[in-house]
Amino acid sequence: MSEGFGYHRIVLDAQGKPCDYVFLEVNAAFERLTAWSRKTSSQEVTQVLPGVETDPTDWIGRYGRVALTGEPTQFESRAATLDRWYAVSAFSPHKGYFAVTFADITDRKRAEAQRRAAEERLKLLSDTAGDCSPATIRRGW
Repeated sequence: MSEGFGYHRIVLDAQGKPCDYVFLEVNAAFERLTAWSRKTSSQEVTQVLPGVETDPTDWIGRYGRVALTGEPTQFESRAATLDRWYAVSAFSPHKGYFAVTFADITDRKRAEAQRRAAEERLKLLSDTAGDCSPATIRRGW
């Protein structure tokens, strides 16, 4: 399997709000795509990946909603702590648990950013080049 796969249990705080999750199983592709090892099994994500609880993607909140509501989700997001982009699908096989499959799309996202930057430079050059007609050139443009 070329996509990463992980099976997790959501952890709730005293108010019933998702605050962490535990790695139960991960496949070899998960390890390869995240540089984590299977030794993370039975550990909470906040121990394995410090700072994840403040990541703008809100991984814990997103996965918690899936685990508690059973509503699957799909999204693309950057994992700030890993500096990688992932296309993620998450679903809940039963309440309190969730599974994810994901692919590393970092190269595609970087290529898109480079393309956008090149397009912006070309537009700037085009906008600032002005009128290059022979009359404009004779006037000293």
